Amino acid sequence: MDNIDLIIENYRQLSTNELLSIAKNPAELRIDIIPHLQSELFNRNKKEEALLLSEFLIKRPKTYAELTKDELSENIKERIDSGESLESIKLDLKENGVNMLDILSNEAQIQNKTFDYLASLKSEGLDDAEIDEKMKSTFSLTENETDVLKRQLKAKGKQNLIIGYSLVIVMGILTIVSLSMGGYVGIGGILAIGIGIWRISEGYRQTK
Repeated sequence: MDNIDLIIENYRQLSTNELLSIAKNPAELRIDIIPHLQSELFNRNKKEEALLLSEFLIKRPKTYAELTKDELSENIKERIDSGESLESIKLDLKENGVNMLDILSNEAQIQNKTFDYLASLKSEGLDDAEIDEKMKSTFSLTENETDVLKRQLKAKGKQNLIIGYSLVIVMGILTIVSLSMGGYVGIGGILAIGIGIWRISEGYRQTK
């Protein structure tokens, strides 16, 4: 017999007054136990008290474990906006079995997917109305939310262009200097130029 079975059996043996006393403080009970307490109260014709427990379950704040990733992400944003430090939020979530970095990483992945999809729609030559409709049907985004994404995508594109051109120019100058002095271009330099070219390509795609 596991722990919950022992508690259920104990409820059956308690007097009605003892059960009512326990039911007065539902916040002190395990959530998975409350339905069994309700059942025992119903068996003893204490319907009003049993229904009050249902009201408690409906109105009580959700625990972190019960929140969806979207709800957790919104919770983190609200706490940051209120001025709470990231370290404090991270510690609180960790104590409740939630990894804040996993939540933020998931959100970043979703945002990147919407950016990539939006950029691909632009590359296909769709007009704003068609893009808005596609974003709505695919990601359930409103026209205003899509407009915000468009602005964010352009800003990201400009950033990629700046970084890309900077890498190519700087590494290009270093390469010329190195070759003129009888040196050679290392793998790191070639990779940096490649990354710069990729950034430039992404930047143009995102700012169209």
